[in-house]
Amino acid sequence: MNNIRCPHCGLVNRLDALTCLRCKLALAQTAASGRSAAAASAVAMAEERPFWVAVGLWGLKTRAVAWAFVVLSILVATGSIIYWSWLGAIMYLAAVWYFLAIRWVDENSAW
Repeated sequence: MNNIRCPHCGLVNRLDALTCLRCKLALAQTAASGRSAAAASAVAMAEERPFWVAVGLWGLKTRAVAWAFVVLSILVATGSIIYWSWLGAIMYLAAVWYFLAIRWVDENSAW
């Protein structure tokens, strides 16, 4: 949540960092823009997420909760296949969607 992306290499750095850890480029401080640094960072990250990631993680505040949904989807799909029908296997797609969204946020954004 308190991160800033380097405009040159794309590495996510701490918000109070003066230079990028990877390319050593000077980073602009968002707190000088009039908004609080945390609010500016949250708005920037929300605008950067693709639609499929935003929908997949809608309402999930932390990475741990998102992983809980992955596990829950796998358990529901497996239980559905064992006890009911193959129609429950669609829940595996939900688990894959959650997993890919988590991976995208880990690589391109921050929680």
